[in-house]
Amino acid sequence: MRKTIYLGIAALVILALSAYYLSQQPGAIQRTTTPTAQTTAATTTTTTPSSVGTVEVVDALGRRVSVKVPVSRVVALGPGALRLVVYLNATDKLAGIEGIERRPPQGRDYGYILWAKNLTSLPVIGQGGPDSPVNFEAIMRVSPDVIIMSPVLANSPDQVQEETGIPVVVVSYSNAVGGVNFTTLFQSLRTLGIVLGREERAEELIRYMESLIQDLNRRTANITQRPKVYVGAISYKGGQPFESTMANFPPLVLLNTPGVADNYGIPPGAKSTGRHF
Repeated sequence: MRKTIYLGIAALVILALSAYYLSQQPGAIQRTTTPTAQTTAATTTTTTPSSVGTVEVVDALGRRVSVKVPVSRVVALGPGALRLVVYLNATDKLAGIEGIERRPPQGRDYGYILWAKNLTSLPVIGQGGPDSPVNFEAIMRVSPDVIIMSPVLANSPDQVQEETGIPVVVVSYSNAVGGVNFTTLFQSLRTLGIVLGREERAEELIRYMESLIQDLNRRTANITQRPKVYVGAISYKGGQPFESTMANFPPLVLLNTPGVADNYGIPPGAKSTGRHF
């Protein structure tokens, strides 16, 4: 029983604690020369380095975006975008933050970094939160070189790029809201690593998370008797009641353990409310 509890706790915190731990390590690596680069869903290639140039990346929505480098000023819009900037140790490039990021940091590992570095005093560039409208004027006032954006805002990335004249790079954790697909997450980290000059940091994070994933798989792959698990009160654009659940809940997937919701036709990663299990 105690072993089961320990494994459950390990899986539950892997998505945040691993990156938070690495965000505390000294020696964030900054690129001194900037190559022209292009990233795809599977590979990243670079050409001969130069001190100043342009990188072309393919973002989480498959959009090809050209960004002038080196980038010195950046803003992050929408749930999850700022978190990745913090994990990459690129907070020195932040030109502003969303209003929602000024709340106390409890429950957000990256929030403690913002408070410790007094980044909550940066100019507010919008409301923040899912489906929130983009404040074009506030963004343009802080003159970022690039906008990092999650795909769940009221405005499309193409509209934001057209209205501001600033390159927009979309990052994502999964195709399903609230889910985690590590291929998608790792590609977003690599894309941001290129844009922000943090390629080696991105690979450091990815290697560490992969080692934890492999460790959990090794511990749980051959367990024959597994508990029946229901995950309740899954948040979706805010707090939800106990009936709110999720298929393929990431910590359970990491433990090779199916959840009750997996058997009710709910698409992987999707939320469901109002069911009685």
